Amino acid sequence: MDTLYIRNLNEKLGVQKLRAELIAIFARFGTVSGIQARKTLRLKGQAFISFELAAHAEAAREALNGQTFLGKPLDVQFAKNSLRVTIEGEKAAHPSSQGHTNEKHRSKRRSESLHTSQSKRLKATEKPNKILFVENLAESISQEVFSSAFNELPGFVEARLVAARAVGFVEFLTVEDAIAAIKKPLIFGEKSAHVSFAKH
Repeated sequence: MDTLYIRNLNEKLGVQKLRAELIAIFARFGTVSGIQARKTLRLKGQAFISFELAAHAEAAREALNGQTFLGKPLDVQFAKNSLRVTIEGEKAAHPSSQGHTNEKHRSKRRSESLHTSQSKRLKATEKPNKILFVENLAESISQEVFSSAFNELPGFVEARLVAARAVGFVEFLTVEDAIAAIKKPLIFGEKSAHVSFAKH
């Protein structure tokens, strides 16, 4: 299955903020093709996330199920059905049947175009290297706390926090060590950090 069902989410967070935080943490495991999160009574505290590859969905489930996210332990399972959802969180348009109006055809094309452009942005990852770039850090984070998140990982060399920009850099001995580390979920306080390979 390429779609995950996430429960026990923090219900106090706004929908747009929740979607951004979920994408930040789940996109580290592969290309996220869509997300659905709403604050209706029926779907409160729940979300669906689709990956382009089932293997990426499985890796995310294994790594994140039970992890604390925004103060609550995540319950991550495979969805019963593969949901076609866009990054905006709405179900992708089904192919129009004969007799539908031109306006519906135009709406479908706009939805598909938006879905494609957003998916391309999520695919844009840097070439793997020994240095990781960490962003979306809490402004109050200290160098000691930042370093402690990595210093027990295999191949760790050093961690450098740029407090003024709420970002940091983490260096490892080998590219393989960095690839293994990027899969580690990082949550500092109420914020989930976004980790990518540093640009050269």
